[in-house]
Amino acid sequence: MKRKTRRTPTILISLLIICLLSALCFGGCTNTTKEAEDNFAVVVAGKATPEKIAEAAGYLDVCLSKRINEDKASHMVAAYVEYLYRFITTDVNTATLSSLNSYYDFEKNAIDEEKIKLSEELSFYELLKAGHVVITGTQTPGANPGDPTTTTMGVDIYYQGILDAWGDKLTQGMRQVYELNEKIRLEPALENATILVSWQEILDRAYTAEKILMENPEDHLIWDDMNWLYSQYLTILLTGTSNNPVFDYETKHFSVDATTVYKDFVLAYPDTILAAMLTEYFNYLGGINFTLDYNNTEALDSFFTTCDNLAARAQAQLKEATGQNSAPEHSTGFPDIDLNNVLDKIKPTGK
Repeated sequence: MKRKTRRTPTILISLLIICLLSALCFGGCTNTTKEAEDNFAVVVAGKATPEKIAEAAGYLDVCLSKRINEDKASHMVAAYVEYLYRFITTDVNTATLSSLNSYYDFEKNAIDEEKIKLSEELSFYELLKAGHVVITGTQTPGANPGDPTTTTMGVDIYYQGILDAWGDKLTQGMRQVYELNEKIRLEPALENATILVSWQEILDRAYTAEKILMENPEDHLIWDDMNWLYSQYLTILLTGTSNNPVFDYETKHFSVDATTVYKDFVLAYPDTILAAMLTEYFNYLGGINFTLDYNNTEALDSFFTTCDNLAARAQAQLKEATGQNSAPEHSTGFPDIDLNNVLDKIKPTGK
């Protein structure tokens, strides 16, 4: 790409305009918390653009620097994160994003700020950076030898930036949510039905999600975010994926690695809902001798039905434990099972 003339004045003008707009909109921050929230709702309404993202971040900088309680601050930051999510999934200009390919350092997984300094894309990049949106890049080798590598540019929410800016203003639960989301951003668990992390890591994340939910029973912001994530990890733990099943396709035996990780967890954290679910899961596996033939349709259907039931009951028990489902029509808990008897059955020989 041809080098452009220096664009710094344009960038400064853009940022000054944002500051002026922010100053006009931010009057509510000097009045009541309700006015601040109402004004912010206006800021994050409509289509998300780089300019409006930076403006919204500036608004939060001003508002959250003043005396405001953690619940209100958490609601405003959550609305901001939702706005960012709308931008990265719907509103981002893909053509402008693709043009950043020339400035992306795939070894450092970041934009080379020296290269982009004199380009016309600098303003776009600086606005996203100010708004806690990070540029991502992936390279996919060609299907056949000699085929060119495909480069794909993307955007994601920079949760660590949000924590650095406003983490001390948030509730502990929301900080934990964003910490987990940043960990997931840096190291996703799945990609195209392939598990990218260990069974231990998946179980650790499920346990973290369960703890966050248990400790914040009345926070709908946390439940909206974490309950969905919790359910996804439950499914992975119980069934694996098509590319990484819990039973070996050839030997038909249950994974030794998963068995070790799950058993150690049950012994270490016996009072958790995850442990109760895994104990009954082991009891079921013992009944099928820790083997499953994926070509046996009847056995496979029974396995997936059992896993769906276990995951649903774990989520229902979590709601009961946190008072969200205090009068269920029937018991959703797991039966008392002799753990030692279950563990005696664990004799998998798979991989």
